Amino acid sequence: MNEPIPVKEMKKILEEQFKVIWGAAFGIVEEGDLYMGNIKITKDNKQEVEKLKKLLAEMEQEVIAYRDDCISNFNESMMAIYEDDLDAFKTEVFANKLWTVRSALHDMSNPELERYRDSFDNATASEVYEHVNAILVATRDYVKNVFPKISIKSIQKIEDLKLDFLNEDDLLMSGVIGLGIRSELLHRLYPGIFPIMTRRTLWGMFFLTDQEEFVVDENRDGRSRTSHQWNYEYDRLCFYNNYLMNIMEKYLEKHKIKIKQELRFGYINVMLVKYAEKYKKEIEKLYSWKYSGL
Repeated sequence: MNEPIPVKEMKKILEEQFKVIWGAAFGIVEEGDLYMGNIKITKDNKQEVEKLKKLLAEMEQEVIAYRDDCISNFNESMMAIYEDDLDAFKTEVFANKLWTVRSALHDMSNPELERYRDSFDNATASEVYEHVNAILVATRDYVKNVFPKISIKSIQKIEDLKLDFLNEDDLLMSGVIGLGIRSELLHRLYPGIFPIMTRRTLWGMFFLTDQEEFVVDENRDGRSRTSHQWNYEYDRLCFYNNYLMNIMEKYLEKHKIKIKQELRFGYINVMLVKYAEKYKKEIEKLYSWKYSGL
């Protein structure tokens, strides 16, 4: 993993760069950002603000839909039912109801996912169920007993999020449930508490900040490429996503718009994904193997 820069420096970068993703997502140029020579230009954003309200509503519906779908499959009652049919849980729920797992299992265009498919096939249904259930139980406890005591809008350090519970061994499963898959489960169940950490969100953070901690250089058989940092520290990403969301709320307040706190990290997820899409060609180029001559 490329060494992360100090949190203080990253916060400054995010503060400075947020207007980039803000403008890219919503087309709003804030007062003070437009100049002609030394003269500040005032811009009427009324039309853009109305479009913003519409886009936010669409974002909310998207997040609500994927949250409710996940809850319907991974709630306590359903998990109790699947305890008596572990094979169905592994092959019908875990394999098909999580985007990251479904993509890894069915994307035959990427031969590198063969390793994941082998790990999935070799894992017992009982192992998959037990690890997923352990994640759900531990997370429910955090959501009920820890998170309510955290002032999410005023935290100063990564440690303030109190995410140490995620370090327990049974909350990951080697080769089958990694940080990205787990983050999808957490985010979709609790989009107001946990962000998602996927390939697209990490690429979005990389292009937003131009910091190499979000990517990693890979070398194999005389070839090299740059990939998203799939092993990025999840609690660090949570802190930065929260910082971005706090900035976004300040921007929204200027236009008298409030977000739904229960969907908090859904907004940032959608924005980062859309932002990464702008760099699709650059990502494909970076991710393609090239002979390094070594």
